[in-house]
Order: sequence, then C-alpha cells, then structure tokens
Amino acid sequence: MEKENTVVSNFVDFASGRHAKEEADTDIMFADAGLRLDYLRMDSRSKVEFLVDNFRTLPEQFEAMKELVKVNIICDQEYRRNRDADNIKVQSSIKSDPTASFAIRNVMIDEAIENNSLEDVVKDSRMADQYARILRSIESMKHDFHIVGVFIKLLPPLEKRLLEDYLDNKASEQSICTLAAKYDYQEPRSVYFRIKRIKIKIADWAAPGFDRKYERISA
Repeated sequence: MEKENTVVSNFVDFASGRHAKEEADTDIMFADAGLRLDYLRMDSRSKVEFLVDNFRTLPEQFEAMKELVKVNIICDQEYRRNRDADNIKVQSSIKSDPTASFAIRNVMIDEAIENNSLEDVVKDSRMADQYARILRSIESMKHDFHIVGVFIKLLPPLEKRLLEDYLDNKASEQSICTLAAKYDYQEPRSVYFRIKRIKIKIADWAAPGFDRKYERISA
C-alpha cells in the first residue's frame, strides 16, 4: 500500500500567510516541523521506503514546497508594507509601474531562495532563519531522493522495470493484476512481495549512508 505523504501534507496551511505577524508565527513553525520532524525522525530505512513510495511525485512537491516559502515571504512583505509604508523604501519609478515592482520582487525572492540567502527579502531575522531551515531541509531531502534514484538505476533490469511499472500504476487493484500478468506472477499479491524485496535491497544499499549523514546532522 502507498505510504501517506505526511511530510508534504503538513505544508497545506503554509500558503495562507497567517503567520505573517510579529507576535505569532505558528504556521511557519508547524510547516517547519512538518518537513523536518516527520521526515527526519524516520529511521534511515523508513526514509528510503518513503522516498521510493513517493518517487514519482516528490520532484514536483519539492518545487511546491519552495513555492510555498516564496508565498509566505510575499505575505511577510505585504504585511509589513500595509502595516507601515514608511518602513518600505520604494523608488518613485517603481511606484508608477506596479507590474515592474512585482517582477523585480519576484526575481529578488527567487534568487534569495535559490541561494538560501534571505536577509534582503525577509527583514525579521527570526523568520529568515526559519525559512532558511526549511530550505535546507528541502535540499537535504532532494539529496536523499537523488541517492535513492541512483540505487534504483543500479537494480537488475527486470527489478528496475517492475519497480518503475509499480510506481507508475500502483493506484488501482486492476493495475496490480495487470502487472502480475505482465511479469508472470500467478496472483497479484506476489507483486507486493517482490516490490517489498526490492525496497529492502535499496534500503540495504542506501540506509548506511543515510545513517552516517543524519548522525552528522544531529551531532
């Protein structure tokens, strides 16, 4: 069965911008915990299984997570702009061209997120630190995802094809029956047993490196 993607689901409320108040930033804190704790508190083998189970959807979700960071930064900026316009220095030429203002802001935020250097776009240092931790966590997950992808490529051809077919078609019982027939299994549950063994093999390869990585991070 597909593992529920709790890491990503914790970001659902993150786009609301409700945290954009100096006295309360609980939404960003919950989003930070959703990413860091749900994934980081898994043991290494569970991390590998999670990444394999969500292998087809995670690349898009990584980008969505970064986009949500951008949304929240914009909310921060708008909150501060509306709260006290005197604290925002805007050139008169940009004032007369809102489209140019938005474009420049988007470019600045995109570059800040790409470089994980947020000081120029997030004035509250505490919030900047929280965003930076989230971005580092996303990059750490992306690195783990890449490693798992390499090990998937190293599988024997038949196992690689079966796993890829499973990841592409695991949504329905009928698709599992189709896979069983394609790979000459007498019953559909044999597909699950074979996939489980493949996941164990990938975990055997990847988990020791994950152990070393996260021992360093937590040290």
